[in-house]
Amino acid sequence: MKNETMTKLDEIITILKSKPTIEMVCNTKELGPCEIGIAYPNYPRWVYEVESLFQPIKNYLDVINNIKKQKKCVSKYTLIEVRAALTYFIRWERFCDGHMASMIENGYLLRWLKRYKNLIQKEA
Repeated sequence: MKNETMTKLDEIITILKSKPTIEMVCNTKELGPCEIGIAYPNYPRWVYEVESLFQPIKNYLDVINNIKKQKKCVSKYTLIEVRAALTYFIRWERFCDGHMASMIENGYLLRWLKRYKNLIQKEA
């Protein structure tokens, strides 16, 4: 793994260890009666940089479903399983606003990135 990628991985892990919260933007102040407001996350730049740290996999949902069936602990994930989890982190936001925020605030992203770093260091 390139040094700059490892540096970015370390930076994001450090940010995640501080237990960041993601700000939600809501337009309800401008609404009148009977109007529905939309809230959405305002992600800092580092969240989008996660995607540059790994190679996404196409069959990530199959891998994620297999992990769930096995009730596998993150510390036992293979490199493919970690990449599937990270792919899920990035892509599922398209279907559910706030998905990445939930994964960040519940500690999943931190656990996945720590495991990813561990596996990459073993390969080197």
